[in-house]
Amino acid sequence: MKIEILIITAAISIALFIALFLILRQVMLWYWKINRIEDLLQEQVNILRLIHKEKLEEVESESIVDASEIEGVRFDFSQDLTDKEKSQITDKASHLKKNQLLAIHNINREVTFWYQDEYDNQTKQNNNNVFSIVAIRE
Repeated sequence: MKIEILIITAAISIALFIALFLILRQVMLWYWKINRIEDLLQEQVNILRLIHKEKLEEVESESIVDASEIEGVRFDFSQDLTDKEKSQITDKASHLKKNQLLAIHNINREVTFWYQDEYDNQTKQNNNNVFSIVAIRE
């Protein structure tokens, strides 16, 4: 009786081991296939970028607003500004009214609209340079 139980237990253990091996093998094959598909898709994207490189450059150049195209606005990009901040400034600068300026907060880097007299009063009252002027409509 003990030998029969031992044989049955061994058979079940071997069957479970084989089943676990087959399941892990299948998972690894799926993982390999997914990675291969991902690599093929990335290759296709790279090929399409090479083929349509000129069109992509045209779209990128159209989306960038050149600061020199905004008439009557003087920019001061002397600070260490990121490209994102420069883009945000040029986008907002197109909405500036006469005697209005854009100032960037030196700590949280937020760009805000100010009228010249409001900005002067703010800097006089606080007696500090929390904001820096980055664009002004003349």
